[in-house]
Amino acid sequence: MAITEVFTHNQPLGNSDPAHTAYAPGDPSGQKHVTVTALVKVQISANEASAGVTQTYATATITIGGSSRVITINTPANTDRSKPTYVTVMHSSRVTGKVVSCSIKMQSANSTNHADVGIYSPTMQVSRGSGSFA
Repeated sequence: MAITEVFTHNQPLGNSDPAHTAYAPGDPSGQKHVTVTALVKVQISANEASAGVTQTYATATITIGGSSRVITINTPANTDRSKPTYVTVMHSSRVTGKVVSCSIKMQSANSTNHADVGIYSPTMQVSRGSGSFA
């Protein structure tokens, strides 16, 4: 028997907060394990560089259903503006229900001179099974 997961992707303007929704066929109360991963970028902005900033950071917030994880990404000290920092971020959670909404949000942690941030290759994996290999 084949089971198909259908994913819709709603990309808002820019690339800082893509939202994903998974629709699971069959029993809507079945337990699923959802994993969201993405490659994220943090780079010293032109404003920060002109202010003499040589290190910055941003936060990635990954939400799966009602479960969120906040990850802080720092650029190395004395970073050249032309060299962005790329990091893979991940969060996973067990959920129930037929519809699972997930999102990734990148936000500059510096309120005065915003870091340049980006999200690349966001991936949502939904797995279901008995939990047994026997």
